[in-house]
Amino acid sequence: MVNIRISISSLGLLALIGLSDCVYYNTFYNSQKYFQEARKEFNTLPDEKVNVALRKKFDTAIEKANRVLVSYPESRWADDALYIIALSSYYKGDYSIARRKFEEFSSSFPRSNLYPEILIWYGKNLWKLREKEQAFYQWKKALALIRNDQLLADLYFAIAEIHFNNAVYDSAIYYYQKTTQVGKNIEIAADAQFRIAETYLMQNQVTQAIDNLKLVSRYNPAARIKDKMQILLTKIYRESGRFEEAIELINTKLNDPTNEKIWGDLELQLALIYRTQGDYQAAISRLTQITEKYKNKPISAEAYFNMAEINLTTSHNYSKAQSQYEAVLKEDPKSPYVTEARNKIAEIKRYYNLQKKYEGSLKQIQELERERLARLAFESDTALTGSSAEEIKKALEKQALSNKKSIDTVAIFTEYFVNLYEMAEVLYYNFKQTDSAFFFLRTIAENELSNPLREKALYALYFMATEQNLPDIATDYENTLLVVNPQSPYLAVIHNQNPVPTENPETASERQYLEAESLQITDVDSAVSLYEKIVSDYPRTSYAEKAVLSLIYLFQHHLLDWEKTKQWYEYFIDNYPTSTAYRANRLVYEQLKRAAEPEKSAETPIVTEQALEEQKPVPQSAPQSTPLQVEERDIEEK
Repeated sequence: MVNIRISISSLGLLALIGLSDCVYYNTFYNSQKYFQEARKEFNTLPDEKVNVALRKKFDTAIEKANRVLVSYPESRWADDALYIIALSSYYKGDYSIARRKFEEFSSSFPRSNLYPEILIWYGKNLWKLREKEQAFYQWKKALALIRNDQLLADLYFAIAEIHFNNAVYDSAIYYYQKTTQVGKNIEIAADAQFRIAETYLMQNQVTQAIDNLKLVSRYNPAARIKDKMQILLTKIYRESGRFEEAIELINTKLNDPTNEKIWGDLELQLALIYRTQGDYQAAISRLTQITEKYKNKPISAEAYFNMAEINLTTSHNYSKAQSQYEAVLKEDPKSPYVTEARNKIAEIKRYYNLQKKYEGSLKQIQELERERLARLAFESDTALTGSSAEEIKKALEKQALSNKKSIDTVAIFTEYFVNLYEMAEVLYYNFKQTDSAFFFLRTIAENELSNPLREKALYALYFMATEQNLPDIATDYENTLLVVNPQSPYLAVIHNQNPVPTENPETASERQYLEAESLQITDVDSAVSLYEKIVSDYPRTSYAEKAVLSLIYLFQHHLLDWEKTKQWYEYFIDNYPTSTAYRANRLVYEQLKRAAEPEKSAETPIVTEQALEEQKPVPQSAPQSTPLQVEERDIEEK
């Protein structure tokens, strides 16, 4: 009887243990399921921007994996659970949290089968945090441990991708080749070989691009790679000027129903060939068909962008170009062309604004000219008919009034020439309309009356003629500048061959801002440097304020650097008290400050909007020191 009781008790205990194992495995299984679904969706993103729904999936995976670690820390799934937490944090862009989790994994599970893979991801995470040397150190450690060809190929491919995205093409090709050597029988080898061909094309090495594209077939490429190969081959032919071969290849593929998935891409390549050949009507026709057939698809957004480019730079139909750039944003908000489309929309609006100002100042000048001619006619009539003392007195009063108005005349002419100059800048730098830019600048250079921009216009004409490889014309403008003012600082620049900005501060800061904005995803370091340069070099422009706000965003959300975030918030608060963004940023700053310094904030009352209004600083006559300038001063003092 006793034996029976013992058996029953043992069975009960085993059942409880089995039930416990089942519960925590189910928790882990659910975590793994959410993670794998989220990861699969992440890998389809073109720009790694995680939306709210995807973030929620990663959060659910983290929450369930964390429950495994808390409730069953000694379970055999503990390393898998921490792996899910670390990678989910990485995919969400929470790189500081991910770093702590990668380090926790390294110290807790150095013997785990997942450890080498964790080192690879840890290196990627460190790269995102701009700790490049540490990233390569982790990858070096991983190389010594990896015995799995798949993992080794993944590591080489990851390093190659980083070099490719940073335009270090020689290093990219080296690591792509290492990927193909290690992973000959793995799908990633085909991806790497395809990337080698793409990299050669980026460097305009067409023969090498074609030769390496042919080698992709060695690695049994998946259907998606085969499709990409066909598109890339037509692109190679197009970019190397082999239009007939490209058109023949495209038409063959378009007549084959098995290629239906890539018909849109092939039609786009055909439209781009027509554009390169100068057949803009055929290009627009084909691009229009793409937007109608593939509405709300990435290829439609690209087609709209190309139509806008034709209307902007060739047809000069700015209103149509603007509407097409706007269509890019609607068709595919995640399109890689979105940033450039937004920039072009802003450029067109700025041009229209300048044109309106120009027309206003031109009307004023025409009115002044009518007054001048009327005055000359009156003086001539008075001289012919003879003048009484009273008439002479009135004429003198009229002359005095005319002298008084001359100040306004100078201001009107100055505004007129400034508007002309700025329009020439937009046309030359942004719209690629060289002839119109030359015309506007020549108009400035040929006018001597009340013209403070004449020397600058002559230098700009010299600069543009040199850039357009017109040495004789450039020399003519240099000689004219010598006659106008032998002591001109622009002559010194020409003779010393030192570049001088031909742009005014607002235009220069705008150009640099747009460049920085385009680098935010691919090269955050360079974007930060450019934004800081705008604030330092052009503090009084409207783009300086935008640059400060961009720096706050990057340091707060991408680089996760609280000290820098704090410094730039303080700079914004000190220098832009009249900004429409002042109140919102001040509130966020105070909230972040309280969260970051809880021991100090416990004694500090919560800031309200009314309090903000009362504490608002007086606008400064000159911008205060930037965080970068403060750092430089500290270094000099030390």
